[in-house]
Amino acid sequence: MGGMRAQRYHRHKASQQLASPKMGTPNAGSGPLEVVIVYAFDSTTATPAYRLVDEVYWFVQDKIGSLASSSRLSYIFVELAKNSYTCQKRFARSREEILAKSCVPCTKNMACGLPEAHRLIGQKSENPNGIILLLSDGLINKGDFFDGAEDFASAWPVYTFTVGGDAYNQGLRTIAAKSQGGKFNPLTVPSEPRKSVDFSLYLDGILGTIKDDKKPPSLDAAGSGLVDEVYWLVQDKIGDFARSSRLSYIYVESAKNCYTYQKRFARSRKEILAKSCLPCMKTMACGLPEAHRLISQNSEHPNGIILLLSDGLINKGDFFEGAEDFASTWPVHTFTIGGDAYNQGLRAIAAKSKGGKFNPLPVPSDPRESVTFSLYLDDILGTTKYVEKPPSLYAPGSRPLEVVILYAFDSTTATPAYRLVDQVYWFVQEKIGDFASSSRLSYIYVESAKNSYTYQKRFARSRKAILATSCVPCTKTMACGLPEAHRLISQNSEHPNGIILLLSDGLINKGDFFEGAEDFASTWPVHTFTVGGDAYNQGLHTIAAKSPGGKFNPVPVPSEPRKSVDFSLYLDDILGTMRDDEKPPSSDAADSSARFGLVTMKRPTYSKYDVALTADSLTVGLELNAASPATAREALDLVVVLDIHSGWEGGDIKLSKVKKAMEFVITKLTPMDRLSIVTKGPQDGLSQCPLRCMTPAGQTDLKALINGLAGPSVDLKEGLMTALAVIRNRVHTEGRTANIFLVTDDGEDSGDARSVDPGNVAVHTFGFGKKAGHEVLKDIAKRSLGGTYSFVPDDSSLCEPFSLLLGGLLTVVAQDVQLTLRSKGEDVNTKEVSPGVDYNQTATGENEITISFGAIFAGESRKVGINLTLNASRNCAGLDAAIAEAELSYNAQGGLERQQPPLDIQIRRTAKPTAAPTADAARLHAEEVRRRHADRIREATALADGGRMEEARRRLQDGLDAVGTIVLDDGERMAGVLRAELQRLIRLMESKELFQEQGRPYAFAVETSHGRQRAAAKGGDDAVACLYVTPRMAAHLKQAKQFEKEHPNTAVPSADEDLKQEIAANRLAAVLGPLGFYLDNAIKSLQAINKIIVPNV
Repeated sequence: MGGMRAQRYHRHKASQQLASPKMGTPNAGSGPLEVVIVYAFDSTTATPAYRLVDEVYWFVQDKIGSLASSSRLSYIFVELAKNSYTCQKRFARSREEILAKSCVPCTKNMACGLPEAHRLIGQKSENPNGIILLLSDGLINKGDFFDGAEDFASAWPVYTFTVGGDAYNQGLRTIAAKSQGGKFNPLTVPSEPRKSVDFSLYLDGILGTIKDDKKPPSLDAAGSGLVDEVYWLVQDKIGDFARSSRLSYIYVESAKNCYTYQKRFARSRKEILAKSCLPCMKTMACGLPEAHRLISQNSEHPNGIILLLSDGLINKGDFFEGAEDFASTWPVHTFTIGGDAYNQGLRAIAAKSKGGKFNPLPVPSDPRESVTFSLYLDDILGTTKYVEKPPSLYAPGSRPLEVVILYAFDSTTATPAYRLVDQVYWFVQEKIGDFASSSRLSYIYVESAKNSYTYQKRFARSRKAILATSCVPCTKTMACGLPEAHRLISQNSEHPNGIILLLSDGLINKGDFFEGAEDFASTWPVHTFTVGGDAYNQGLHTIAAKSPGGKFNPVPVPSEPRKSVDFSLYLDDILGTMRDDEKPPSSDAADSSARFGLVTMKRPTYSKYDVALTADSLTVGLELNAASPATAREALDLVVVLDIHSGWEGGDIKLSKVKKAMEFVITKLTPMDRLSIVTKGPQDGLSQCPLRCMTPAGQTDLKALINGLAGPSVDLKEGLMTALAVIRNRVHTEGRTANIFLVTDDGEDSGDARSVDPGNVAVHTFGFGKKAGHEVLKDIAKRSLGGTYSFVPDDSSLCEPFSLLLGGLLTVVAQDVQLTLRSKGEDVNTKEVSPGVDYNQTATGENEITISFGAIFAGESRKVGINLTLNASRNCAGLDAAIAEAELSYNAQGGLERQQPPLDIQIRRTAKPTAAPTADAARLHAEEVRRRHADRIREATALADGGRMEEARRRLQDGLDAVGTIVLDDGERMAGVLRAELQRLIRLMESKELFQEQGRPYAFAVETSHGRQRAAAKGGDDAVACLYVTPRMAAHLKQAKQFEKEHPNTAVPSADEDLKQEIAANRLAAVLGPLGFYLDNAIKSLQAINKIIVPNV
């Protein structure tokens, strides 16, 4: 569970670090504060970002309102449509008032209004005290208002923020750096600024409205000193781990172009520097090869970890060169201790290692004081002090859980903190309600005014019930009620299972009830929290540390605990109610040879036989193929989010279809696969079951859960976030592919689910019926790696779309499939991936592009077109030129595979190039037509959305003409499928109503299917006619039809039985992949030997 905690705390780390920009705190009698908020983006009514900045504006106004009577808040608001801007210096009261001010024409180089902000600050003040908050939508905006911002040196601090994208982060960083004391906040402004404690504290630090005098630690400590602190912290952690554990360091002295290393427990910084320096060699890859040598030294079976700490800059020189290309045998965990300019490189270094991770948040200025950082190191080093994993929520026979909540503060009605703790109380009650039937929740509640306290051991239902119980006089040294909590836990139980949650208002409280808390050594874990200030943090830290397994959470309890995913997950972790993943059954270690040949790359195809010696162009086709059948597959972790409104017209029928489809899914999964379901809980919140292995018992439990659903409507955004949390918090991940099914019949959502970052998790969305938010679902799927969107009409089966995709997910042969293209020599001028490949593309080097495909199903292909422009050749004679190379890599059964050598992209350059097309040209043309087909459908959809139906149909008719140009021996199937899609969409554009209900979602499904080169349901019976249906998908579709309609009592074969049938039908298929791999390598070896023996041939 250490991995869960590390991920969960990232935001908490950020909150600690974001408190740093605190200025000298203004107080009564300080000069008036002049704050200017710059809306630095296109603020027309078509841009929603201004609404968020408005919220920041009113929030800042509230904060500085009582700071000094003459403090002022100004704004500068650009209206690009008119090339003018608005400014005002006072407390504006409404959005309308802002818009009502006169507009002033923009002049040249207004630098985002920064000079104007200076004018507003200096106006009517001899000794102005100014601050500028510049909020950008994250885009690189051009025009009079924006030009010159990065060159403007501000006399006042400029704090820069993004309210959306991050494309302009470098510019925002520059603007802040050129001001006196300004800073750039790398985290996006939250969607509800007032509800974010982190953001509120960050503003307090900037504005000087913070309510304490303690200055936060500086983050500008010298890098070397900070890394020393990390070194000593790691040394402490692994000191007791194993007697023979060693800690080494590699320390570059760039000034001398030499480095120092040592392998032992060094005792001081001075001792580190005293070692001899060795000259740096070429391409030392940041010392990674040397680190490997140190790990392997004096050990036959080393167990190594590398921590690479960078100052965040792109360093050059012998020591640094080659780091991003080094494939480490050991996990390399990368950190930045300052800037983020080198984050991409640190991410690449970690990704190229086995199990390494990049931590995007800077190392804290006081590593030892950061609980978050300490836990993150524990997770990496394996030094977590776990005694026992908490029992699963569904584990039969779980011991009753005894939880005691201590209201450890003056809880008179004059103290508002109790209301927040009440919210925590009810939240905890819901979480442990199903843990075990006899679990109890108790509270201890001090009444300081009477020097008495209240306690109760039961499920209290209201605030009144808590106060109605009898009050007991406080005795001396009650230690915040901790001894009383022990009594409640041990009461009526021979083998109690106890947890104490102690919530403080952050003040140092005195009196009988509070005395002795820091000296009390608890038998049970005491987890401490603050609900307000931080004056008592040290005491809370001590109380937790004196208990076995207790922790102090330095981040205040959020104002709305139920709505905080982070806080919910933190409680789950503490209480053992974590919707954790059940440990899958053990299996024999897979033979490494089983990974060979699972994904292969065909020889490149070329649009030309040869190219000119002068500047020319060339199109190259690359194709990856996954083996079939899936004799070795990845286990599936599937989370299904169900958002179905049974109260709507036809809702009961839809609900029955959902249940039938889920029953099919549960039946198909095997014990190695796991399933979690996110749906509506009993208190209108979210409910979820853990990732359960689909053993017979697991299948029975989940079928019962599904059959008991009444109306599983959820908030789409919250449901997606919860599903991602289930996946990200898994303990068991090796050799497992994580996917999400998101099913909804609703277009409404309290927040935009498209803003949720799915990371590398594939999200497959299903729009069920005409009311579903089809465009939102399509966008969610496209944002994920390999996700698909499926359209399910109101009167259609959900079982068949589920079965189609499940047929792929149960045959995942490889994950993290990547195709890397590298230029060679000087022939290539530019290279680009042909449009229509809807997968992430990253420039991983000056001459390198990597396309990430995610997971690939057995029998799938990925086709990529590469457009090259070539420089004039310096060689006047004809020659065969290796102009580029393509390399395939993937992960399978937990191992990174690159067995297939890079394929050369080679073309002959000649003075008289051949005019005739190649044999490959027709195939490349067909692929170009297919990719253009998806673009044409997207264009026609946009026209139809604008009401230009006739023009949209003409655009589709052009597509039919293009399909007719496909001339292939085996091209009739492709042409037939493309033609059928266009003809159907033309029919669905006969009226606007028909298009909105069926045509639009059909077009979305076609578009995403072609972009991903993966089958998806399009809302009809033509799924089998899709270009990308694999044999297993076709078998699943047939089974689903029998299961739902034709023969509902027919037993559905499991995925293992499907595989047996496929192998029986083609016994040679099981060995074709590895056999082809070995034959291909043998042929290449013979060719290499031949070149050595006969070099001129």
